[in-house]
Amino acid sequence: MARMRGRGIVAIWVLLACVCARYPSFVVADTDSNDASALNVLFNSLNSNSQLTGWKQNGGDPCGESWRGITCSGSSITAITLSGLGLTGTLGYNMNQLSSLTELDLSKNNLGNGVQIPYTLPTNLHKLDLSNNQFGQTVPYIISQMTSLEYLDLSFNSFSGDLPQSSSSLTSLTNLYLQNNQFTGHIDVLANLPLQNLTGNNQWSSGPAPPPPPYSPPPPGRKSDPGQQSGHGGIGGGGIAGIIISILVVGGIVAFFVIRRKSRNYSVEENLNQDQPFAHLAPEEVNDMKMMQTPPRIDTERLSSPAPISLKPPPLDRYRSSDEDDVSNKSIAKRVITTSVKAVNYSVADLQVATDSFSEDNLVGEGSYGRVYKAQFNNGKVFT
Repeated sequence: MARMRGRGIVAIWVLLACVCARYPSFVVADTDSNDASALNVLFNSLNSNSQLTGWKQNGGDPCGESWRGITCSGSSITAITLSGLGLTGTLGYNMNQLSSLTELDLSKNNLGNGVQIPYTLPTNLHKLDLSNNQFGQTVPYIISQMTSLEYLDLSFNSFSGDLPQSSSSLTSLTNLYLQNNQFTGHIDVLANLPLQNLTGNNQWSSGPAPPPPPYSPPPPGRKSDPGQQSGHGGIGGGGIAGIIISILVVGGIVAFFVIRRKSRNYSVEENLNQDQPFAHLAPEEVNDMKMMQTPPRIDTERLSSPAPISLKPPPLDRYRSSDEDDVSNKSIAKRVITTSVKAVNYSVADLQVATDSFSEDNLVGEGSYGRVYKAQFNNGKVFT
């Protein structure tokens, strides 16, 4: 009888061992059952990666068995740190059961595969790092519900679109990293957040700037300098001086070119006057001019024959004889280079007699220096 009772007790213990082996959740463990169940699902979602040493698809004691990357406080899981393990797959669908989780770091893996972050993340997180993965689409609304979040890193993913307008409720957020994504739209939703570190490198639209810090009055006993206050508004003295100098320089350049142009025009006009040839006067014009001309006054003091001046003999082409062609047929008087010659000084009276009182018949032409007459003297010589 006693032997039969002993065999029964042994059979019960064997049965209990089999049940515990088949259903480990019945085993008393150090980890909260909801937390352990959430990690079982996460392990399956991460394709049961061999890097997750100690993890199990069913049951287990993450806190008691020291699963890799798991930090516990009592029976609750408070941190999951699995950075840079080459993990693939997605996040579990029931991670919101980790009610005590404050830190989740899954950075530098190959998670997401272009899909969105699941809406089932726990909202009590203080730190969330999903950088350097393959998450895409838009940022889920659930992140804006993490009011205790202080650190958020979503950089180096494929997020696009706008940040949720509800992101302004992240009043504890001080570090935000969003670089190397395809975010667009306005970033003014972050204007009132107490951010200390913010990275962008996206296609943000220009939105209103964050409000300026509140005005703080100067310390007592220190008066503000009116000159300093006026120096911050409008154009300073240096700017006005620069404008005046620029105007003077431009005006001087313009005046220089105007004067230079006038001088050039005057020189051209003078050259034209000097090069103008003698022109014959028409008979009608000669008659009109003869009528208007008053007889020249004879200076009696010069009637006396002047003493000859000893000069070198003139060149042969200086004068023309009466046998030469009539100079009245010539329209242009030649310019000759004067040299030292021996000539006789004729008075006005002599010239008047030689030109028959400057008669019309002796008029050769008229140039820029006056009229040219043919003068025939008593010795038979003819000059112009």
